[in-house]
Amino acid sequence: SGFRQSARRSPFGGFDDFFGNSRQPVYRTHVVPSNTPQLTVHPLPAQDRPADFSGLVGDYSIQADASPREVNIGDPVTLTVTVSGPYAQQAKLPDLARFLPTSAFKIPEEIAPGDMQDNQKIFTQTIRVKDTSVTAIPSIGLSYFDPNTKSYQRASTEPIPLTVHAARVVTASDAEGKTATARKKEL
Repeated sequence: SGFRQSARRSPFGGFDDFFGNSRQPVYRTHVVPSNTPQLTVHPLPAQDRPADFSGLVGDYSIQADASPREVNIGDPVTLTVTVSGPYAQQAKLPDLARFLPTSAFKIPEEIAPGDMQDNQKIFTQTIRVKDTSVTAIPSIGLSYFDPNTKSYQRASTEPIPLTVHAARVVTASDAEGKTATARKKEL
């Protein structure tokens, strides 16, 4: 009867021979030249560039939602703005002060950086309504350059209806629960 040699895989990635000697695989590097790509980069046109141009190039859309939609003055409203497009990760939340009048809305100075989800960047921002005359969160716009049409485009959200109530003023008697007159009548 003869010995049969078999290669066993070593735990270190090579092969062990019959005597346990490890052989490591040999790797070689080969460089294969290719054609040098030629790129022509055109600057974006200065003509008709919107003042609030986002810097985004491609085809983009923007949506917004708010919760709750029925609030008292000063209550927090969570505004969610979603930017979709090929380079959405580079998107920034449009300047809310350009779209939401500061006389009607309180917008925090600190702006959320946004979270990526698929090809969407989602911004969540808390705002507050300051005036009962507010009936909606106005449309929020995003300007971008579309290379297919070779022109600047604007995507906009739909206005979001809101119902705003005056805040109820709490008095000391409200804090006690009942007025002194009401307590006397109970006795």
